[in-house]
Amino acid sequence: MKLFISIPGIAGLWIILVVPFIGCQRNDVESVSQEDGKWHNDLVALKVRRLERPDRIVPSISMSLTSSGSKEQIKDASPNWRSERLSKLALDELTAIFKSGVKREGAFTENFRASPALPDHLEMTAETVSGISEWRPVPDPKWLNGDQFTDSVKGLIARFPLRTKLKLTSVRVVSEQLETEVIAVHVGKGVQATVKWAGVWDISQGDRLGLVELNMSEYVEVRSSSKLLYVDSTEEVMGNTPHFYPQVTTSIAQWAGAITGLSDMALTGHHGVAVGDVDGDGREDLFVCDGGGLPNRLYRQCPDGSVEDISRYSGVDWLEDSRAALLIDIDNDGDQDLVVATIAMVVFAENDGRARFTVRGGFAGAQYPFSLSSADYDLDGNLDVYICVYGEGDADSAGRGFASRIPVPFHDAQNGGSNVLLKNLGKFAFADVTDDVGLQSKNNRWSFAASWEDYDRDGDVDLYVANDFGRNCLYKNNGGEFNEIGEGARVEDTAAGMSVSWGDYNRDGRFDLYVGNMFSAAGRRVSIQDEFASGRDVSAVMGLRRMAVGNTLFEGAEGGFNEVPDAGGSVMSRWAWSSGFVDIDNDGWEDIVVANGYLTGWALKDDL
Repeated sequence: MKLFISIPGIAGLWIILVVPFIGCQRNDVESVSQEDGKWHNDLVALKVRRLERPDRIVPSISMSLTSSGSKEQIKDASPNWRSERLSKLALDELTAIFKSGVKREGAFTENFRASPALPDHLEMTAETVSGISEWRPVPDPKWLNGDQFTDSVKGLIARFPLRTKLKLTSVRVVSEQLETEVIAVHVGKGVQATVKWAGVWDISQGDRLGLVELNMSEYVEVRSSSKLLYVDSTEEVMGNTPHFYPQVTTSIAQWAGAITGLSDMALTGHHGVAVGDVDGDGREDLFVCDGGGLPNRLYRQCPDGSVEDISRYSGVDWLEDSRAALLIDIDNDGDQDLVVATIAMVVFAENDGRARFTVRGGFAGAQYPFSLSSADYDLDGNLDVYICVYGEGDADSAGRGFASRIPVPFHDAQNGGSNVLLKNLGKFAFADVTDDVGLQSKNNRWSFAASWEDYDRDGDVDLYVANDFGRNCLYKNNGGEFNEIGEGARVEDTAAGMSVSWGDYNRDGRFDLYVGNMFSAAGRRVSIQDEFASGRDVSAVMGLRRMAVGNTLFEGAEGGFNEVPDAGGSVMSRWAWSSGFVDIDNDGWEDIVVANGYLTGWALKDDL
């Protein structure tokens, strides 16, 4: 029986087949049980088959809209509220001013006043050993008139010539006035400023706005006096591999137009990576998951820092849509084995120590897995595997994720997939112990990612799970048995959970949590208006508003955690996905790195 649907088309690639069995036969997957017979091996046997086909060539695909395309549809899809129409006019006006230093005739009212666009006096409020410093303005109640303000804007443009981006986060109509809040980001060479502006507009002339007041509520400038900490070396490191340009640098949008949907090519991506030393040479190597119809890749690091593609040699260039991977020592023999979450099965492969992998079995009880994490939860010396399952698939319709169901209710969904904890029984045998250890509690969320840490320092690792569309979960480990305590520990963080990282950012000896969610200027602006979800339950509206606020930093405290307000600016980390504590400049303090972004839509001036 063929397990995965893969369309041939790339030279010398593997597809994975499940081996048929009758009754309780396990087909070469060794059955390992505890003495009390409580657990048995839940992996099924798998075999691989190589397909010899010519390489795929991605065609040149025009992504432009036709005359019957969606530009007008997208335009008409925005709320037809007066406040939204006015907010767009206000944002266009401010963008024009801050990018050119020129105002249109009548843009300012006669009594217009504003804070200086570029503060006269700044003082350093923080500095790192790598030469990065933070500067904030010395309090100055000075107000400028229209001409003075535009002159100040020209000084701002001269200091930050590379890029200016404005996001409108709040709008409110009060009688004949419009109140707005804007976040502006200005970028120069070695310097960046994030500024918050509160504006008041005269709207007594209908849709013709006049700016009455523009008050700077916050200004934070970051300077770098040293050389760049990081440079993009992707092409230098990977450019000599045979498939770098057609596979790595070609967008998902292009491949999705070239590969049939039967291959499970997903537009949303979500393909993870794993890092580990696969051949024991002391250098870290890279395993890259890819979409259905495109092969996974294993890159071995060379002595000069470049990589070579050893996917075919290693036997891991599978065509199945793969979401996440782990390089971990499953059998305690000293080398890094491979676990890959494909769309239909979690596959386990053994490393022979020389980067050749043999598939040892697969777990089929986690439909639509999104991420993997590993820890020895029961302290038996074997690494166990936790699988986050997003939106469980529908076997009858072959649907998965949003194609199978939608989150209900949207801000507190409890109809997602069921995550799975696989206990490592040794000898590449794993048992589903989710029910046995208490992890079925609240196990119906749309889970994106999980992270293990002994946050309470009692000797065993605890588990935090970030869930999309609602509440997150914290499972306290009590000697191999788990209790869900997220609400009591004050870390449910009802939002669009995408990632989680443990650290100690303030070095007080307690573990802290950083949770990646989503910041949406449009979501914040729209959800606070009276027209939004009028007549709906207040708690539901508040929940929807929370989903657009951004990331969350929780500080370890007595009896749990406390949310850190604004978290030093790390809340507004855009449309965040993965995030993590890491000391990037080796100064002993943990910094935060956030991967953010989303699919580029047809409307290039989107306000996410």
